[in-house]
Amino acid sequence: MKTIRRFSILISFLFIFILSLHAQTPVQTYGQLRVSGRYLVDKNGTPVVLRGMSLFWSQWGYKYWNSSVINWVATDWEVSVIRAAMGVENGGYLSNPTYHKDLVKTVVNACINAGLYVIIDWHDHNAPAHQTEAINFFREMAQTYGSYPNVIYEIFNEPDTDDTWSGIKSYAQAVISAIRQYDPDNVILVGTPNWCQDVDVASQSPLTGVTNVMYTLHFYAASHGSYYRQKAQTAINNNLPIFVSEFGTCEYTGDGAYNFPETDTWISFLEQNKISWVNWSLNDKAESASALVPNASTSGGWQESQLTESGKYVRNKIKAYNDFTGGIITYLASCSSGSIVWATTNVVVNVTAGNGVSKVEFYVDNTLKYTDTSSPYSYSWDTTQYSDGWHNIKIIAYDTQNNTSQVTSSVLVYNANSPAVNITNLQNGSTVYGTSLAVYVDANKGYEKTIQKVELYINNSKLSEDTTAPFSFTIDTTKYPDGNISIRAVAYDIRNNQGSKQITVYVKNKDDPPTVTITYPQNNTTVGGTVTIQVEALDDRGISKVEFYIDSSKKFTDTGSPYSWNWDTTQYTEGQHTISVIAYDTSNQQAQASITVNVSRNVQIDNPPSISFINPQNGQTLSGVITVEVYASDDKGVSRIELFIDNQKIYETSSYPYTYNLNTQSYSNGQHTLKAVAYDTSNQQAEVSITVNIDNQSPPPPPPPPQDNPPSVTIISPQNNEVIDRILNLTLNVSDDKGISRLDVYLNNSLIAQYTYIQNTYQIDVSHFNNDTYELKVVVYDTSNNPATATRTITINNTFTPVGETEILSLSTSLTEDAVLKGQTNIQISAYAENGISKIEVYINNELYETISFESQLKNFSFNYTLNTFELPEGKTEIKIVLYDSTGITKENIYNVEIDNFKNNYFISLNDDGINDNVFFDAHSEVKIYNLKGQLIKTITGYPKIWYAEDEKSIKVAPGVYIYKILNGNKTLAVGTITVVK
Repeated sequence: MKTIRRFSILISFLFIFILSLHAQTPVQTYGQLRVSGRYLVDKNGTPVVLRGMSLFWSQWGYKYWNSSVINWVATDWEVSVIRAAMGVENGGYLSNPTYHKDLVKTVVNACINAGLYVIIDWHDHNAPAHQTEAINFFREMAQTYGSYPNVIYEIFNEPDTDDTWSGIKSYAQAVISAIRQYDPDNVILVGTPNWCQDVDVASQSPLTGVTNVMYTLHFYAASHGSYYRQKAQTAINNNLPIFVSEFGTCEYTGDGAYNFPETDTWISFLEQNKISWVNWSLNDKAESASALVPNASTSGGWQESQLTESGKYVRNKIKAYNDFTGGIITYLASCSSGSIVWATTNVVVNVTAGNGVSKVEFYVDNTLKYTDTSSPYSYSWDTTQYSDGWHNIKIIAYDTQNNTSQVTSSVLVYNANSPAVNITNLQNGSTVYGTSLAVYVDANKGYEKTIQKVELYINNSKLSEDTTAPFSFTIDTTKYPDGNISIRAVAYDIRNNQGSKQITVYVKNKDDPPTVTITYPQNNTTVGGTVTIQVEALDDRGISKVEFYIDSSKKFTDTGSPYSWNWDTTQYTEGQHTISVIAYDTSNQQAQASITVNVSRNVQIDNPPSISFINPQNGQTLSGVITVEVYASDDKGVSRIELFIDNQKIYETSSYPYTYNLNTQSYSNGQHTLKAVAYDTSNQQAEVSITVNIDNQSPPPPPPPPQDNPPSVTIISPQNNEVIDRILNLTLNVSDDKGISRLDVYLNNSLIAQYTYIQNTYQIDVSHFNNDTYELKVVVYDTSNNPATATRTITINNTFTPVGETEILSLSTSLTEDAVLKGQTNIQISAYAENGISKIEVYINNELYETISFESQLKNFSFNYTLNTFELPEGKTEIKIVLYDSTGITKENIYNVEIDNFKNNYFISLNDDGINDNVFFDAHSEVKIYNLKGQLIKTITGYPKIWYAEDEKSIKVAPGVYIYKILNGNKTLAVGTITVVK
């Protein structure tokens, strides 16, 4: 008995001891940290991995810099470290040192009280420029907190590409020296080159004469993969102590797509190598990197609904490694956001749950498609039943305690037979020259991500290839003899299908000199008063300027057609004078013309008119209907203009503007002369002629129509004689060689649902049907309206009885609050009206958008409604759907959604050639342009929103990559990049 009693006392003591260990804070557990070799070690010399969260820039994320938030993430998230990212520039420490120091002290004191480690971060991209301020700041922090084991100093957040490693080291030595005056042992973190990515560079020449120093590595999983881990591995092999003081689950911009599988690979790598990690960021900004949704509580206590997908993932990861107590982690192992899918695609999800996984549900466009109850959790998705374009995937995992974890993704379905290709900046038959002829190619416009590469061929010989949109090439035409060459662009999509576009252009390498003629006044005529000297200057590559001379003295330079100058003859002596002009082409070749005139005081001159073509230009290739526009002027007034083609008059007008729509298809392909003649009020005339090429290619005869086989349809579920309770889960196998246009569902020959968006599974509300036996009939129609039918016998037995008064109208849709809609969006609408459905109205921002009318006898009906979001304003949009019955009673559903149809990348060329000179954002929300350092370059308000690659002072920006954001208040509606080139 004594032995048993002693054993039970020992067990109780051990249990209490284990509980006391569990209750210890991270600082109580690990104590004073130091660096040993490449490891961060605890008070006993054992390698330690700290895991935690970074607060957002203090000047913008300050509302979460408080003790309540620190206490919450200490207990609920079980973090062991917090990073206080004190902003330095842009309204940060440099603007108000006292305010920002107080914020840092608030966080440090809260972490000390909670037993957490805390990183005091000088969050600056230009720290060497602020070395004096940094030394003063860290000297004060070391004096205040140097005696606490909690504190870690991060002295340079992210050196940018302008900072060399030698410069960073010089700065670091100065700041470390200041800290060590008051704090001899707490760990110091030093930033590494290129946004803290080049730890391999630092490992080749680390700091000397310092102790307890580590080097920071930053990564964003959707942008930085195995290449950057290899850099880390090189540093590890060189025994460099690394600390990941910032990482994101998304793209390097802090926004864009998540990549949780890549994040998982990174975290496994860090854990294996005993490297601490801190996630960016504990904030509610409307961007992917934020852990909190906008307007989340500023005192902690967050429910899962207040966490972003990143927040859920990181919280569960921290808890899983620090003290896993039954959380559930879910992330996609395939079909991550932005993926391109086709044919049958496996949607695979990894789920970890402390209580075990009970089931995983797979949704496509908010429709439940499959439930999996055993690992590995996957769904075989037949994408051929969906239209090409963006579709939403949602997976909900349940543990045995019915806790859930959700992950979503937007993927691009692409089942096209071949990519569409177009050469955008050159026309068939145009004349080209020069050593740097640009060729721009559109391939699958709007869906460029589906293209693997674009190849460019000259005369069937491959010139080069481009694998990244926007696709562009440069041709040196001097390598080809004068004459016609063929240019062919071939695009290969991810399924290795090909599409191509070929044109023929005329290469002209010889640069002819210009020609110049003085068209008014005439040689040896008498002039007086103010005389308009008119000049016609032509060149195969363009005129740069025309200079006007009187008696060998230069008087004027004109750089734009029509070339003219008003000569005041009263300033010259009577008698003979010489008028000379010199025309320069773009290669600075010259042509000269001279005439002699007599100046008289007694002559009043009525100058003739002048005329020039605005559109088209000399040598241009035309097709279809084009607008011919000319400019005419006269000192006494233009009476009329006449337009000729090949000397045949085709138009006359006396009204400005002088334009005419010319249908080039009325003329043969080849070279033609356009002539415009202007008459003044004295019937004096002036004319100008240009040569154009007409090229209207005849389309090839259509191929014979292929055989069109009828469709087929099979009802997989429900089974024959199956009992249905409220919801009819209809699963079909539908196919046709040309495609399905429509699907109708009947009960006892009454139409109850109609779909034009064809898929395999539908959910139809039959709760309003009487309990009885029905014939279920499904009829599908192919694109030629050929039908196919399948039937089943079912029994409806609705056990659900509504409480209170019977519902006479019901309305449900597949829309969800805050859904992001792109392109052609299909919305499933289900309606019931006891007195018969009259109509359904769709409102966009309270304006009637469309009305769908019904036959009055229909009581229950489901259908697909296609919403073209390209017609809607970008950003926050209210969609209201209103159901009317035959008596006028209504029911409405309102959804607040986001419309986002912007491209991921735009392209601007700085050569002002009229092609890609700017980016137009069809947005009603604010647009902001940033450089890669995160510095704001331009804010665009008003409408239209156009960026001309200029900063706030209207100065052109340097070539490079810029980030655009579409903002509605604090919420980011869209984000992407703009590549600016010369």
